[in-house]
Amino acid sequence: MPSNITRYTAFISSPSDLKDERAAVRAEIEKLNDDFGSNENWEVRPLMWEHDVSPETGSDPQSIISSQIGGSYDFFVGLMCARFGTPTSQFGSGTEEEFHNALTRQRNGERVSIHFFFKEPRNSAVPITAEELIKVQEFKSTISNFSIYKEFSEIADLQRAVRLTLLHFIKEREGERSESLSANELGTDTGARSPAPDQTAFADQVDEEDTPGLLDLALDAEEGMENFSLHLDEMNPSVLAFKAVLEVALDRLERAKGDKKGSRRIINGLAFQMNTYAREISVSAELARERLEVALDSLESMIALSIRDGSEDSIGFPNQLQLLLMLKEGMINLEKAVTPINAAIAGYPRLTKELNIARRNVLAAHDKISHFCESGATKIEGIELMMRGASF
Repeated sequence: MPSNITRYTAFISSPSDLKDERAAVRAEIEKLNDDFGSNENWEVRPLMWEHDVSPETGSDPQSIISSQIGGSYDFFVGLMCARFGTPTSQFGSGTEEEFHNALTRQRNGERVSIHFFFKEPRNSAVPITAEELIKVQEFKSTISNFSIYKEFSEIADLQRAVRLTLLHFIKEREGERSESLSANELGTDTGARSPAPDQTAFADQVDEEDTPGLLDLALDAEEGMENFSLHLDEMNPSVLAFKAVLEVALDRLERAKGDKKGSRRIINGLAFQMNTYAREISVSAELARERLEVALDSLESMIALSIRDGSEDSIGFPNQLQLLLMLKEGMINLEKAVTPINAAIAGYPRLTKELNIARRNVLAAHDKISHFCESGATKIEGIELMMRGASF
């Protein structure tokens, strides 16, 4: 790179459970420099305490980090998952203190761009405790007022988000990016597009022979059941983890009796966690319902076709019946898991508007689960009778 380049610094802040993610952000920044910075005459230097803070004696490790890092960065990258971090002398964790320092600089008029990325706790590389998870959710609720956070599941998602966010930051600082940068990053396509093929010419050729056959239906059914099973496997732990979060929050509320501000802070954190859970479990329930419908519709069509053609022996009904019964048991267990949670939150006193809305959202999400579990179990019973009536 030439000597007259513009240099920016990105500070990476996180608790200790995200070492791989920290390294991935650093690698992505270095790749960004290689891909675009060398041509556009700018460079972003990743700043990390493990690489850029010198050994020093002080009152506590965080004070040394904060003192040496200071205001030497232009871009703040905050990361958090299932751990809030180690408390400092002034804040609940080092990451919270570093975020507060960046926010203070921004409020004082300094040009620092702040961005926070939360990894889904279910993808945590370390064991999850309800106490730590509540702290993370309370912090997330606090910074949501600034609209400066995003969520990710995998490291690749984080790298893409950091890459695009940094490019946007540099665009604001440097002005419009060059045509080559826009084409490479945004995938600009100036070529002519081929017209869509005319499908109407094939419409009159469709007859019974073009409909799915036994093997097609069997594969569709198996794929649908496998996908549905995956969603069940995701939802059951989520429901149990949410139950644990509720229990810890209620215990904290009990201990905070008489402290109105403290109680409200706990309630707001709980409401945020309830809304997040309701949103995620509602999406999972809808996807599970769709996968189950595909599987059961394919099974019904397969059974009817096999009986008509007299080919029941070639499809392997016993294995599919066994899997169906396992899925039915899984749905029954899932519905049993949400029932006591519904009873508990339905009895919550109307303490705040936020908690009332969150309670309604959780109950609505659980209604979705109960509906597809009940209707799915009923339909499975009908298919079971059809299978047992076939000669396999």
